[in-house]
Amino acid sequence: MAEDYQTRKDIDTLYQTIWDTDTNQLNLVQKSELQRVLDIFGISQENSDKFNYAIITRDNGYIEFWILANAYYDYSLKRFIKIDMDYTSHAIQIQANGTYAGEEPIDDSNTSIGVWRNPRLKDVYMDVEHYDYTDFIEKSYIGAKQIGGDWVEYGISSGWNNTLMLDAYGGMTVGGAGFEIDGNGIFPYTRLTHSIATVNNERCSLFGLLDNSYHGGTGCDSNATYSWFIGMKASIDSDNVKDNHNASFVIMYNNTPEMEEEHKHELDDTQWNVVFEVNTSGVVN
Repeated sequence: MAEDYQTRKDIDTLYQTIWDTDTNQLNLVQKSELQRVLDIFGISQENSDKFNYAIITRDNGYIEFWILANAYYDYSLKRFIKIDMDYTSHAIQIQANGTYAGEEPIDDSNTSIGVWRNPRLKDVYMDVEHYDYTDFIEKSYIGAKQIGGDWVEYGISSGWNNTLMLDAYGGMTVGGAGFEIDGNGIFPYTRLTHSIATVNNERCSLFGLLDNSYHGGTGCDSNATYSWFIGMKASIDSDNVKDNHNASFVIMYNNTPEMEEEHKHELDDTQWNVVFEVNTSGVVN
């Protein structure tokens, strides 16, 4: 895979490290020193199976610098390739010009810095009705072919999924179900969440603060003490669309009985007790 990255001599840091522009000669005088630089930048065969770099000029002229873990970019195929399908791949994308992924029709100058992830093969949900995953499964290409359409890299399970995005206007978008707030050594932890949950046998959306509970109420830091949720709760349909007309603001706690050590992170989703609930019709509870 080292051959795929010979064109990366235009990376400024690497160029300045090995070439003295004043004397117009190499800074390095021994092969071992050059090999050390190649190792640092992941260009050597030894390291290129772990971490890689790519400078990509898209067909529309967008220019991007990528730092990749468990993946590399094939310039001939114009595809990102996953190295080990049993592990998540991560990437940092820095745009010199271009736009926020998915916003091309809206704002073609909203450059961004994106932190992306591509899940393990066993965690990929395959929507075979709309996508052909043959190249992902057989060739480890990151993404999928839309049925009757183009290759898609972003926003699908087999492609690059948002972990964190910073745009040109200072905006920040957190991917996944939310983020954890550890506090200053305070335990259990609190999380800001926007996730799908089951609350007393009702499948719903939760938007708010969870204390001592994972996103979606799927577990907890410790069932030795109560878990709490404060925020908006709304029912959702089979397409995960929220019913905001009938959403309610709730304060509720979960009093799952304490379990032995090996089950201390389990949370019984039928044990949520509503302390306060109000919707557009008034106080419910």
